[in-house]
Parts: sequence; C-alpha cells; structure tokens
Amino acid sequence: AGCLAAPKAVWQPLSTPPELAPGTRVRAELVVAKCTKNVDWLAEEVEALKQEGVDVDRVTIYAKCGGAKAALATTRDGVVVETRLAPNVGRCDETYARHMRDRYDDLRDLVLFAKDTSVYRERRCA
Repeated sequence: AGCLAAPKAVWQPLSTPPELAPGTRVRAELVVAKCTKNVDWLAEEVEALKQEGVDVDRVTIYAKCGGAKAALATTRDGVVVETRLAPNVGRCDETYARHMRDRYDDLRDLVLFAKDTSVYRERRCA
C-alpha cells in the first residue's frame, strides 16, 4: 500500500492560549532561546497573551551567541525579565531542558518556549 499523505502543518501564534473557562486566568512564563535576532516583539506577545487570559509574570531569555555581556534581571510592567548567559550547545532543545531542570520547583502553570526567530513572526510582520 502507498504512504498516507501527512496533514499540512499549521503554525500557531504564541498568542493562541489553551482552552480556558470564561474568566479563568493562567499564570505563565515565557522562555526564549536567543542567538542574534532582536526580541523586541516579546512585549507585544506578552500583552496579547494577557488579553487571552494568560498572565506572563516571568520572561527568561537565554543569550546563547555572545550577544549579552552579562546576565541581568529587570522588572517591566510587573513582568520579571531575566537574561541569562548560556553556552551555544544543543540548539534550543538543550536550552529548554536546562530551564526545566534549573527551575523545576518554580515553574509556572504554563511554560511557553520560543526561539528569537519564528516562521510565525516573519509571516505576521511581513
């Protein structure tokens, strides 16, 4: 028999939240593996998630390609934004696994993982 055709992949935006009961809010964090691209779009995504009932109160950016000179943490509009220096090994998967290991006892109800680039961002901003 022949191979079955695979369904076409659908890229969902970060702002597509899980199904929530009306009025329900979810506490979340956003983890970004960053190399060379600008991540100014994060503030817009955090706000879009908030409008959908997802309260992002922590953003952790792992700077993997030497773009950041030192680790730092700031608070912006009630969101803790932390930049951590990380070795550029293991691609994004290693970064996400490291985050889960290091923060296992302090993970939010919802953890969103992203790269500093995405097909979605490029399509939406074009």
